[in-house]
Amino acid sequence: GCLLKFLFNPSQPFSGKYKQIIDAIKANPTITRKELIYLLNSTEGSIKHHLSQLTKKGIIKREGSDRTGRWVVNEYPQ
Repeated sequence: GCLLKFLFNPSQPFSGKYKQIIDAIKANPTITRKELIYLLNSTEGSIKHHLSQLTKKGIIKREGSDRTGRWVVNEYPQ
């Protein structure tokens, strides 16, 4: 809806939790979901949701396996 349009409008900076997650991944591409939960003082459900939305939109992607992989941030998704 409207909120997602705002969150993913390329001319708008990310807000709230999405920005925190992106910043955390940029700082540490091998960060785990557990570390994100702890770092952002969040819940597993919330982190899962935000990661899946960011992945769906092409903002971030996972490379490699869950255990040894890393996150890649795509600054300008198509």
